[in-house]
Amino acid sequence: MALESPHLEALLAAHQHQGQSNDCGPYTAAIVLRALQGIEVSGTDLAHRMNHPRRRGALLVVRRVPHWATFPWGVADILREHGLPARWHLQASEEDLRRALPTREVLLPILGEWRPRPWAHISALVAWDAARGWGFVDPAMSRPVLRWRPAEEFSRQWRAYLRLLVRVRKDE
Repeated sequence: MALESPHLEALLAAHQHQGQSNDCGPYTAAIVLRALQGIEVSGTDLAHRMNHPRRRGALLVVRRVPHWATFPWGVADILREHGLPARWHLQASEEDLRRALPTREVLLPILGEWRPRPWAHISALVAWDAARGWGFVDPAMSRPVLRWRPAEEFSRQWRAYLRLLVRVRKDE
């Protein structure tokens, strides 16, 4: 059995390569904005904007550590700023992903490892296949192709970051 996002083709067509930057969050947000809203924005431009806190009422939202790491609430905030209902949460499950994948939601899990050197990465989840694992539209890829992560690797790397997930709903 295989599952695909109804947004797979649009997300692939909207792909942007982050190059050697550490800007996977802004680039993933730019891909989603282009695919779902038709907004032509570059990941580089979003990264510069997200380097600065944004005022939301009496609060300042720190979306990222400048020129380095983007927080999940930062990705959700920049998407909401552009009209997409987005939220982040901890402890999602793989069953949640399989259930939501064929719906109008776009799923952005945060994967990574703490050893030997800490790293984290966010990209758009667009497919699941029992044999190949989880498929992503990934700004780390130089071309717009699906990046497959074996199920065991995905599970381990997602658990390392408390199964963080940014969910984006596209209503039509």
